[in-house]
Amino acid sequence: SDVSAGRELKSWKEIEILEAYLDNSATTWCTEHVRDVVVKTMMEDYGNPSSKHTKGMEAEKYLREQMALARRDLAYLESVLQEIQQAETEQDFLDIRGEMSDAGFIRKQGKKVLQRPSKPREFKTSGGFRVLVGRNNRQNDKLTLHTARGKDLWFHVQKAPGSHVVVMSRGEDIPDTTRQEAAELAVIYSSAYKAGTGAKVAVDTTEVKNIWKANGAKPGMVLYEVYTTVYITPRDGLEEQLKQKK
Repeated sequence: SDVSAGRELKSWKEIEILEAYLDNSATTWCTEHVRDVVVKTMMEDYGNPSSKHTKGMEAEKYLREQMALARRDLAYLESVLQEIQQAETEQDFLDIRGEMSDAGFIRKQGKKVLQRPSKPREFKTSGGFRVLVGRNNRQNDKLTLHTARGKDLWFHVQKAPGSHVVVMSRGEDIPDTTRQEAAELAVIYSSAYKAGTGAKVAVDTTEVKNIWKANGAKPGMVLYEVYTTVYITPRDGLEEQLKQKK
């Protein structure tokens, strides 16, 4: 009987060593642990107790879980790469390093030096609305989940790494021109942006009240519903124009 049957697989080592073979002719008693595992296997897992099928099923489950974790980590690291490519100051790089250190991807270096985190990029639309753009994943979380309020409007490129972009609504209706400009900024500050190509990029937009974070999610990773998708071709130099209106 395979004593790993019916248990949550903890490591590959368990696949190799957690086995007990019961001899039909044995005259010695088995431990309570073995008895309990065998009974559980017979009652819950069925099948031939000497079969390797259950072990294979648990190994497959373990592999699928590890593959899902690897895909999550890959998506996160791709977002960090986008941050690095668009970093503008030394503080931007320090913030990114701190984020990766906290996430366990790089080793902490010596005594921690207190740094003043950078602020989000700030723009003003042609309609006079303030737009904030996150510089890194931790800043994206703070901007979307703490700084912004319910009816503020959130933008992000669809299915690609990019900054969180928030239009601060001031409790007012946000005009289409401001929505257009914010969506363009979402493309410009993303991995999907290819200047001068004229390519249209999908951007999702929703009110901040429709966004939440799953337990255990990596920095910058959020979930949302009740959204609209627009297709945007950013105008070259728009970010500089809007910066001048601060």
